[in-house]
Amino acid sequence: MVFNTYYKDAGQTYIKQRLTQCFLKNAAVCVPFNAYTSYGLTPSLPPLDAVVFWDKDVYAAMHLERLGLKVFNNAQAIAVCDDKAKTYEVLAQLKNIALIPTILAPLCYENSLQDVDEALLDKLEHSLGHPLIVKHNTGSLGGQVYLAKDRAELTKLYLKLKTLPHQYQKFVGKSGSDTRVYTIGGKAIAVLERHNPDSFIANVAGGGMATLVKNPQPQLIDLAETIAKKLNLDYAAIDFLYDCDTGMYFFLEANASAYFKAVESLGVSIAEPFVEYICKKI
Repeated sequence: MVFNTYYKDAGQTYIKQRLTQCFLKNAAVCVPFNAYTSYGLTPSLPPLDAVVFWDKDVYAAMHLERLGLKVFNNAQAIAVCDDKAKTYEVLAQLKNIALIPTILAPLCYENSLQDVDEALLDKLEHSLGHPLIVKHNTGSLGGQVYLAKDRAELTKLYLKLKTLPHQYQKFVGKSGSDTRVYTIGGKAIAVLERHNPDSFIANVAGGGMATLVKNPQPQLIDLAETIAKKLNLDYAAIDFLYDCDTGMYFFLEANASAYFKAVESLGVSIAEPFVEYICKKI
C-alpha cells in the first residue's frame, strides 16, 4: 500500500486497517510501502505482486509502473481524476454525460500587466450567472472550492486565483447536496446522498451527513459505470449534482482515492470487494 509520505489522518488509518484485514482474509500480505525508496540508478523492490496506490503522486505511480508493477489505480487514471480540467475534457467526448456548464480559466503568467480581465468576468456572468462556483483544478476533501455570489466576490476570487489553474462553473442543483456512487472494476457498489446544511459543499469531511440510497435510479448507475470505465478506474467515487428542474444528474467529479469509512459505517463494504477484485487481477 502506498499513501502520501507527508499527510496522515484518520481516514487513511481506517483504509489501511480495512485493506490489511481483507487482504489477510484472502491469504495475502499487505504492507505499507514508500514509493520513493525505490528511486535510484539501480532501483530495488521488495517482492510485490501489486500496489494499492492511495495517493495523488502521479510521478510515483508512473515510476512503479515503469518498474513492472501493477498499480491500482493506474497512473493515467490518477492524473486525469486529480485535474478537474482534464476530467472535463475526457468526459466531454461522451455524448450521454451531462456536464456542468464550465469555463476553464485562461493561462495567466505572474508578470501579467492586467490586474482584472473585465471582459472575462463579463463573459462568466453572462454565461454562468450568479451565484457561480470557482474552483482550483486540483483539490481534495471539498477544499479549494469557492462560491461567488456577485461581481465583487467574483473579482476577488479572480485576483486570488488568476495565475493558478482553475475553472468557473454554473451553480447546479441544491446547495449543500450531492450524490456519490462508489464503483469497483467499473461496477457500482454503493450510492450515497450527502447533505450539509451549513455549507454549499456536501463533503462529509467538511461536516456533511451521508445516507445510503437503497434503490438508486438506473440512469445514475449507468452514468457512474460509464464514467468509471471511460476513466479506466479500478476504484472510484463519482459525484453528481441532481437538478430538480431538468431531472438530470450532472457529473461533478471523479475521485481515484476517496475515503470510504462513511459508506462502510452504513453497512456496505468497500474494502472487501476491492481486495477481491485486486486478487483476481493479479
